[in-house]
Amino acid sequence: MKKHHQPLTDDELEDLEDLLLDRFGDDDETIEGRDEGIFLLDELDGFITALVSGPVAVLPPVWLPMVWGDYPPIWQSSEEMYYFMGLLRRYQNEIANLLSQQPDAFEPLYSWYEMDRKRYDIVDDWCEGYMRGVRVLGSSWEDGHPKATALLEPVRAFCKETGWHGHEAETEENEALRTAIVANVRALYRYWHQPRGVVPQS
Repeated sequence: MKKHHQPLTDDELEDLEDLLLDRFGDDDETIEGRDEGIFLLDELDGFITALVSGPVAVLPPVWLPMVWGDYPPIWQSSEEMYYFMGLLRRYQNEIANLLSQQPDAFEPLYSWYEMDRKRYDIVDDWCEGYMRGVRVLGSSWEDGHPKATALLEPVRAFCKETGWHGHEAETEENEALRTAIVANVRALYRYWHQPRGVVPQS
């Protein structure tokens, strides 16, 4: 198997998140109204999942600015840049291959916490990342596609744009929305699957 098709190791996933976080120095403060971009691995997972699931293929020059936001990286070396880009490419290939070849095995990479020996998934950051990926293509995701809009609703329910209304739902509805995220994301990939175009570089 060629290197760019190999899944990332746990150490490489940690490197990927460290590189995202390192865009912010110890003394840096985010400014209200500025876009922090993506700096959490679960948010990146959601973002890339949306990119590979959408109606057209998107080239890196189009979507990378959405990763950086208003805080682009200052690379320490060309080696660091190429290493980071290689990790992103492999991560994108890994998610795309899973959704296309083993969709039932696809699971979002949620962060989580444990309480009373029970695991609780935190879905918000993943959902924010997915919707950020949807916004890369703007209205092409939903205009004239009511099914796609409907399938996005469980994801939107845990995003800032809807006031995280999924958390205000009764326990049963909340659990139903959380469960629907995975099934609907798989369905969205199937909905937008071939043929695919390419978004040109701007």
